[in-house]
Amino acid sequence: MVFPQDLKWRHDYLTASGNFRDDRSTLSSPRFRSWGMEELLIRCIRKNLPWIRTIHILLARPSQAEYLSNLNNQNTPNIRFVYHKDFIPAQYLPTFNANTIEMWLHKIPDLSEYFIYGNDDLFSLSPLEESDFFRDGLPCQRMREKPYPEDPNTFQKFVKNGLDMVAADWGVKFTDTWLRTGHSLQPMLRSTAEHVCTKHADRILQSFTLSRSPKNFNQYIFPFWQHLSGQYIDYVPRRRYIGPKVATEDIADILRDKNCEIACINDNKSIEDWEARAEIVRREIEARL
Repeated sequence: MVFPQDLKWRHDYLTASGNFRDDRSTLSSPRFRSWGMEELLIRCIRKNLPWIRTIHILLARPSQAEYLSNLNNQNTPNIRFVYHKDFIPAQYLPTFNANTIEMWLHKIPDLSEYFIYGNDDLFSLSPLEESDFFRDGLPCQRMREKPYPEDPNTFQKFVKNGLDMVAADWGVKFTDTWLRTGHSLQPMLRSTAEHVCTKHADRILQSFTLSRSPKNFNQYIFPFWQHLSGQYIDYVPRRRYIGPKVATEDIADILRDKNCEIACINDNKSIEDWEARAEIVRREIEARL
């Protein structure tokens, strides 16, 4: 999670980027801006995934935790704030790149062998069982081979980077295709993440950039390896993706649908009415809770 209104975080960002102009654009950037639904997200987890042992919230620095003070009390004993310095080596900090952060997930202190990774736009809306994510010691996921775009964007490039890297471990090559899965809560094995990051340490360490870049890898390298190794169960909870192609007036109906077990409330630069969308999302998720 990121809270750009934190002046100490903004100082780190401006110093690292060398961008000392008027930084108001940082506050509104969809890469950083908050829709103010962090508490709702945690409530969804606690109600619908009550078997979760610990909720690790990843934050850049301790000053960021001040914006989650309502979560840091005796009523939320299973929430743990984890700062970048706790699991990312100092030479790679500060970072403002989620891809860099994801390459160190396996170093989070006290992380379980069985863990679920989620961005802060993923809401569990219906009760789900542990078996919806892990069965017989294996993570549940679903991937399909699809054509690779002729003119890929930055995200597609770094995802394909990771696929090509781990596919080579299994003697597999994807030329005009790639593996795709819906953006959702992703179950993983800590040992798998550690194995992949150790095996490909040289390439991964050389890929780090301050912000997102086509040369990066991201967390998909772990489910890719799970898929290619056959160490997964082909199953996923029902998910709806609410992105810029979904009209604002349609969001309420999607969130009221009981078949929507997980909702991805995406934000990007093409969404201008994000405040109106956030109000609808808050209202509808409150109703389901």
